[in-house]
Amino acid sequence: MERKGSRAKPAKMVDQRIGPALRAARLREGRSLEEIAEWCGVRRDQIARIEKGRCEVSFPLLLRLAEVLDLDPYYFTSYQEISIQIERSLRTALRRVDMPAEAVAALVKLSVEAQGALVDGLRWLVLERDGRPFRENDVVHQILDHGVAASLDYILAGVAEFGVDADDLWRLIAQMEELPGGRCVISDRFLTVTTMNGGQIDPLAIFRDSLQREPRSADVIRLRAKAIGSAVTQSVEHHESRTIYSLAAICSYIDTGRWADGVIIDSALIEQHVAALVQALRTTPNYRIGFLDDSLPFNLLVKANRQALVYAPAHTGLFTDQSRGVAFRYSRADVAWRFREYFDEIWERIPAENKDSNLIADWLEQRMMARR
Repeated sequence: MERKGSRAKPAKMVDQRIGPALRAARLREGRSLEEIAEWCGVRRDQIARIEKGRCEVSFPLLLRLAEVLDLDPYYFTSYQEISIQIERSLRTALRRVDMPAEAVAALVKLSVEAQGALVDGLRWLVLERDGRPFRENDVVHQILDHGVAASLDYILAGVAEFGVDADDLWRLIAQMEELPGGRCVISDRFLTVTTMNGGQIDPLAIFRDSLQREPRSADVIRLRAKAIGSAVTQSVEHHESRTIYSLAAICSYIDTGRWADGVIIDSALIEQHVAALVQALRTTPNYRIGFLDDSLPFNLLVKANRQALVYAPAHTGLFTDQSRGVAFRYSRADVAWRFREYFDEIWERIPAENKDSNLIADWLEQRMMARR
């Protein structure tokens, strides 16, 4: 019994962001707290505290939770990383509009989805606070003066405001891949169209399912997909090619077949894609990939240090809002070089074992064996 005049201690909150992701996955599967707790061998109230962010989660328990909910463990760790990144972006944006500290503290308690929507809205407010319209040259000058890492808000806003639509994204990629010279790529998904000698997902299926609409010309999309694949193969024969992938995205693709929202790949084609990638890693010295544990702010293609193409990752929602652009090309060599510097900085952060071609090939084969 609580003594007269005493107060109950508030529940301790910890810096753990996977609770909402766990609760959403549990409800999506129609599982009760009791079921999850019994399967994992813990008490019901422990699962409840985890979902409310009041309890840390050990890695063994995380593995059991992922197993019972038929998820990859990277689902939870990726959610944690993304939520931290979004909260940081939100705090920065709120400071830039002079939001009172009490309001900031309240807003960062919102769901990750709500915080992301706020960040997107504030991005425009912050960029237009000087009272004049946001211009394309603002993005270029920001990148040249401050570098890519310090210009992410400007870059994504520039993609949305001045970028081409989804049909023209394929055109830009084809044009750039046909340029002679090396290539640097950052991607949040397995690049089946530009994987050397690999089977391709039907490009029309990618377009329709990802964008929820028809392309202006189905034949043009097919032709550009072939041109891209051929250009990549030719380029890698003579020049260096490096791709940085999100490790969580690759694991999810191999384990679940989910290439993108609405695009699920069958097992046979996944095996063909992975086998082609393994072969390229083992036989083509110019072709290297690196696995990054962090989330990726945008997708990038830098070709020959002369041009850079930035296009939005799926989670931004730009692809489904056709009133905004989805990709923007920088044709100035000095700007392209800035993006190359950004790529190299990320590449250097990747542990050596996560960019060793033979080790990655072995890991991919083991992952595929475990999947069967």
